[in-house]
Amino acid sequence: EGAVAFDTRSASSEPAWLPATCDDGAGLAFTHDVWFRFTAGTDGVHRFGTCETLDFDARLSLHEACGGPVLACSDDACAGGAAQVEAGLACGQTVWIRVGGWGHGAVGTLLAEAVQPDGCACLGDFDASGEIDSSDIGILLLEFGTFGGPADLDRDLEVGSGDLGLALLLLGPCG
Repeated sequence: EGAVAFDTRSASSEPAWLPATCDDGAGLAFTHDVWFRFTAGTDGVHRFGTCETLDFDARLSLHEACGGPVLACSDDACAGGAAQVEAGLACGQTVWIRVGGWGHGAVGTLLAEAVQPDGCACLGDFDASGEIDSSDIGILLLEFGTFGGPADLDRDLEVGSGDLGLALLLLGPCG
């Protein structure tokens, strides 16, 4: 969670436009785009947006995977053409955020925040199954070497061997 700066001025444009359900009357073009990966650190509603940080007509979409199905999309949700979406996410769920515009790129900031956090059911239970098991260890291993996030169980700002050790100690039912 937090703010991350981006620059789409030199970004290429993918051929995929927004789906028809995202058309607010300004068309579906989506150019000069960049992708971000976000893993929810809590259950609940999360907001992703560029409101009040851009000087261009931004478009934003939230996906299950990089290039995957669209979960939510936005065009002109905020003043000045900025974009913002909200989605209910489970603790440990990873989504991909596509930020771009149409016509040209720009410099801006993407803000990700939990607006209605519900906490996590159990530390290390990334799939919310009620127990720490091989699935959770697999999710942690996919995040191995990344910076922070829910898989950073020891909060040293890197997912590494310490986090794997903690997850192994926590194996079993939550509670």
